[in-house]
Amino acid sequence: MKAASAVLALRPGALASGFAEALLTERERWALWLPVALGTGVGLYFLLPVEPPLWIGLCAVVAALAATAGLQGRAVGLAAAIFLALSLGFALGEIRARAVATPILDRSIGPVAVEGRVREIDHRDGAIRLTLDRLTIPRLAPQRTPERARMTLRGAQPDIQIGARIRINAILRPPPEPAAPGAFDFQRQAFFERLGATGFATGQIRVLQVEPPAGPVDAARLWIAEVRKKITQRLMAMLPGAAGAVAASLITGEQGPIPAADMQAVRDSGLAHLLSISGLHMSLVVGLVFFIVRGGLALIEPLALRWPTKKIAAVVALIVGFVYLQLSGASPPTQRAFLMAAIVLLAVLIDRQAISMRTIAWAAAAVLVIAPESLVGASFQMSFAAVVALIAVFEATGDKLAAMRADSGVIRRALLHIAGLSLASVVATLATAPFTVFHFNRLPLYGLLANLTAIPVAELWVMPWGMLALLLMPLGLDGWALAPMGWGIEAILAIARWTAALPGAVIMLPEMSLAALIAMVLGGLWLCIWQGRIRWLGIAGVALGLVVASASRPPDFLISSDGKLIGARGEDGDLALSRRRAGFVPDTWLRRQGQESGADWAQLWRCGASGCSRAYGAIEVALVRTPAERRIACSREGIVVVATIPARYCSAPRLVIDVIDLRADGTHALRFEGDRVEVQTVRGTRGVRPWVAAAPGRGNRSGP
Repeated sequence: MKAASAVLALRPGALASGFAEALLTERERWALWLPVALGTGVGLYFLLPVEPPLWIGLCAVVAALAATAGLQGRAVGLAAAIFLALSLGFALGEIRARAVATPILDRSIGPVAVEGRVREIDHRDGAIRLTLDRLTIPRLAPQRTPERARMTLRGAQPDIQIGARIRINAILRPPPEPAAPGAFDFQRQAFFERLGATGFATGQIRVLQVEPPAGPVDAARLWIAEVRKKITQRLMAMLPGAAGAVAASLITGEQGPIPAADMQAVRDSGLAHLLSISGLHMSLVVGLVFFIVRGGLALIEPLALRWPTKKIAAVVALIVGFVYLQLSGASPPTQRAFLMAAIVLLAVLIDRQAISMRTIAWAAAAVLVIAPESLVGASFQMSFAAVVALIAVFEATGDKLAAMRADSGVIRRALLHIAGLSLASVVATLATAPFTVFHFNRLPLYGLLANLTAIPVAELWVMPWGMLALLLMPLGLDGWALAPMGWGIEAILAIARWTAALPGAVIMLPEMSLAALIAMVLGGLWLCIWQGRIRWLGIAGVALGLVVASASRPPDFLISSDGKLIGARGEDGDLALSRRRAGFVPDTWLRRQGQESGADWAQLWRCGASGCSRAYGAIEVALVRTPAERRIACSREGIVVVATIPARYCSAPRLVIDVIDLRADGTHALRFEGDRVEVQTVRGTRGVRPWVAAAPGRGNRSGP
């Protein structure tokens, strides 16, 4: 009988009925899928190859509203609400792109005398980077002048005040496009930051005047920027070396002065999140203030009996969190962290559970409404993935942990705290691993070990001393607090260096497809949002993502947009580069191949009158650099010709890629499979979008 019942339970009808029943038992969790639908709509907008008309998103929202109002029933209403959230996310992406659209340079210009107001100053790799607004650029009409430009200065420069109008000779370029198809799109990020040009100065700055702010908001922004600059200078003066640079990173968000070796050690040890002001730092600051204020008020009996001390502490913590947000530069990750902390504190004010899946869902929805472009950024993805996974584990184990702590002594409580910290580190590491591989192609193996030792130092020592230093800084007494803060920072750096030096500290992995990441994300959300047995179906999504990721194959051949760099995979699968000099493009290519360094280039090629060539299975690739080589190569059939000179009227080969194609379509990536050639280009993967700078020339030509 039991076997017969099991067989009947596996029938499609029975499975569907059981699945529907399981969903009905979790109807209180249905609303948690609305932010997921909102994010899906935003993601669909960014995946499109062309910019859609604005009316599409708006009409979809109106239709969804009508459906939501007209349909009856819980399940049908949920479907309509999900469609509404999805449509709203799509429309938000469209509206945001149009709201931030400003001119972008379409070509390099200069040297030219650029005038502008200093908006931001930061330090990076021993240089100064200025972000200017209110630009005046000769021979560039006002309607074609970017709203903001960022340029790098090297050498001795006069002291620059934020808000000063300056003039400097500089070479300006459009923001750089991705180094390879599917790589990080800085041009898109710059578009949403209203940054229309980048470049470097060719001389010294001339300070013209200090311009008055445009209004109270502008005045407040400039004042905060100047305060941040002075705090950074003070921290680095009081704590010289790497400790001062890390202190500035923790308090004002200025990471540029951190020595490159220390920054790499921090990344390879899995501690990079400690140097980027995000959820951990904001929760530490807000949490410390909340408990200090509440504990202090509890010591005053008349206040503790008559006043709502918990809510007063929440208000004070919210104010301090907002101040910390401004001092840290209000970067997008910090804005998200503050928003999440604010929602938690607001839950305290209205007597709701402070930390729950519903809280994080509302925080994610709020971030996507304010800045839809956050969805495609690594910081949004990693921070929310970690928090969602931690809350899901807390929901499943919180009662058991609370029961274990209830009758525990000091030693057992300490051991439970260490166990909880270990569990949190494991969960956060697993939750963020897919995003780490997708964006950075590096997976620190000893991140758990490093975090278990470094986070308590940051949580219990460094951040409290840092807050005290900020309070004492106006009195000139901050040195008393900065010294012990520096000791803690040196301990964290020592942990990072030691962990990064362990054998096999980092695994380099090749590029992962977007489809694999999406499958893992949806599977992970299914695991975290549901609480019943149906949650385990999410494992199938994660497994599917792993299978798709393992099937991904890096390109066999790469040609940079200027034709000066070529990469080719050898028989062993390693990528060899035509030049060994380090740089952003070659480093990106190697990283996305899962390599630290390139293979031997010379051994891959045989060279003759028609240039250098190499066979990939049944297909031969010829590199052409001179007109004589071009004539011979262009007379041959069935080969792939890659020419670093123009190759017009070259029709015999099956595929020709020359400098005009590269200029028009950006970096080309080729994959060979038998007698087939798959060609991907940067422009082809990005499509025609507002953030894609115009490029001259014709597109790629492929023969039959």
